Amino acid sequence: MSKINWEVEVEAKELTKKLIEKYPDKFGHINIDKIGFLRHLRKQADLPIKISAVKFPHSVWNDNVYIFIVMEDCWNTLEPKQKNIAVAQALCSLHKDGFLENGKSYGKIIKPDIVSYMELLDISGNVPNWLHDTSFADPLRGEN
Repeated sequence: MSKINWEVEVEAKELTKKLIEKYPDKFGHINIDKIGFLRHLRKQADLPIKISAVKFPHSVWNDNVYIFIVMEDCWNTLEPKQKNIAVAQALCSLHKDGFLENGKSYGKIIKPDIVSYMELLDISGNVPNWLHDTSFADPLRGEN
């Protein structure tokens, strides 16, 4: 009998909804109904969220454009405000035209660059290493 390594992720989805509502100027283009959320139960990871684009042929029977895979071992070590910024970082990785079905950037994942880092720094209160330094402002509460 095989062991189950996956389950549906609820917490990150709720945080995504809240961040989209709080930061419509940064995340208003994101269609949360087109993102699947999974939790990986057994894999070791350095980062709390991995993003995958749903490509052909899987896109034929899957309506999601992206899948956020929450890595349980890393996620469970984070404080609540670190989880918030981890989700914000994942959202910064989605191309602004990534949900436009006929666009050339459909399903595109942005590699970290200065623009995405500046967006994340703006949300975190200019703390670059949020995974190890918890002195940043909570992006959902605006306080340290």
